[in-house]
Amino acid sequence: MTGTDRDPPPPEVALAAPWPNPARSAVHLRFALPRPLEATLRVHDVHGRLVRRLMQGPLAAGWHGATWDGRDEAGRTAPPGMYLARLEAAGTTARTRRFVRIE
Repeated sequence: MTGTDRDPPPPEVALAAPWPNPARSAVHLRFALPRPLEATLRVHDVHGRLVRRLMQGPLAAGWHGATWDGRDEAGRTAPPGMYLARLEAAGTTARTRRFVRIE
């Protein structure tokens, strides 16, 4: 899901709380850009290691969404634990949210 028009974009980059949290399977992530920007949305483990890149590229202003299916870049199921959703926009602005994956 990208460019949803449910809400107007906020005046700055925003990353909503992941849901559900804790999650047994998929985790939904929603974020907003105040203007068209180059953005990257990634999932990292608590040690900062990249688990999965969900989105990368130029995106329109407004709300966007992505779903993490609980798998890493190689398609393996990630173990239970705490994870970080990290949004970077324009190469400088970053927002991070924590969530937990359970069995």
